[in-house]
Amino acid sequence: MGAGLRGGPAGRRSAARPAPAWLFWRVARIYPFQPYRYTEKAGPLANLVTQPYDKISLAMRDRYLALSPYNLVRVILGQRHPSDSAADSVYTRDSFSFTVSARNGR
Repeated sequence: MGAGLRGGPAGRRSAARPAPAWLFWRVARIYPFQPYRYTEKAGPLANLVTQPYDKISLAMRDRYLALSPYNLVRVILGQRHPSDSAADSVYTRDSFSFTVSARNGR
């Protein structure tokens, strides 16, 4: 008999035994999230989207930042400043910018 097969006609598996309960209580629960979409107020889509973050050079980032205040580069690869702190950093600025844009329907 082949691996995983038990008695009965060739090619038929026996009834599967239920998995032990301990397998299920630690399984991650994954839920879909509500997507954010740009509206026409934000401007042309070409001014809003970017290359994948790991392909964006500093020059490309600066160009994307100049294209639109709603460009996705602000969220994925924001601009750092020497004065960055825990309260005012690339992440807090980008979070604020994203939240304001979403509230304004952009």
